[in-house]
Amino acid sequence: MGLDLDDSRPLYEQITAALAAEITTGARKPGDRMPAIRELAASYGVSPVVVQSAYRELRERKLIASWPGRGTVVREFPIAETQHDRVGELATAVARIEANLIELYGRTGYDYPQDQDGTAPPGRHSRAGAS
Repeated sequence: MGLDLDDSRPLYEQITAALAAEITTGARKPGDRMPAIRELAASYGVSPVVVQSAYRELRERKLIASWPGRGTVVREFPIAETQHDRVGELATAVARIEANLIELYGRTGYDYPQDQDGTAPPGRHSRAGAS
């Protein structure tokens, strides 16, 4: 495990990103035990405080859960929660892009593309004919 010293992000954010990627890709499964803070700190060559900060961030993202004296584990269904958030972000981005396309088509005088049956998809109206 290595950290990029040229990366402008703090070390704990780099560790957070690496562990979050392992969790969201399924390399670490729900119920899997996370390494002890001191063990992970030694493997990254950082202070335990840095790993504690990374674990705190992962808990806030609801990717892990910790109990004093029992350790830290990957939470159930973190992938679904993360994907749900991402789907919302993507839907918003698509809607914004689509609105820009409709506006651009309107500026050129062309109709916004329609479905094969000749009707505009719901919520998609060309501005070309609008006054």
